[in-house]
Amino acid sequence: MDRKSISEEEIKSQQTENGGWTKQTLAQWGVPWPPPKGWKEALLKTGVPFSA
Repeated sequence: MDRKSISEEEIKSQQTENGGWTKQTLAQWGVPWPPPKGWKEALLKTGVPFSA
């Protein structure tokens, strides 16, 4: 499966008003629920879809 890079700005743009992310948004990136510790750093490093 091809990975697509994602920027910190893209991740931040999807934050809710409360400063979190919805389960649906994380699922689009392949992040499991509840999101594991370090998921943002992993996305920035390896791209989408998420891999731990």
